[in-house]
Amino acid sequence: MSIFDRLKNIIRANVNEFNYSNEELDSIDAEYENLVKKQQSTHKYQASGDSYTPKPNPAEAEERKHYAALGLMYGADFEKIKAAYKGLMKQYHPDKFQNQPDKLKQAQEQTQRINIAYTYFKNKFNKG
Repeated sequence: MSIFDRLKNIIRANVNEFNYSNEELDSIDAEYENLVKKQQSTHKYQASGDSYTPKPNPAEAEERKHYAALGLMYGADFEKIKAAYKGLMKQYHPDKFQNQPDKLKQAQEQTQRINIAYTYFKNKFNKG
């Protein structure tokens, strides 16, 4: 039972003391349900059982993934992004692993993730 259902039961129990007709009670219930739906759709948190969890934001999740690929905290400025990109590219550049085939594939995958993240931020910050 969600917190909204509990609240509805409390309201319904208190409303019954005022001797409303069943039609009036149904109207109150319908109005309450509409208010709850409106609140849930506009609230930045979503109800999940008895607790609240943040609504997922796909754009923010993608951005956090790119920050993580560069090893940075969320919200870093472009200068830090650029410095992290250059450092990681020096560390994982595939040319360094030409004689080690097992590490070469990992380095290629890592540089691909780094390049995608850097391109994302370059486009976001409109840097050339």
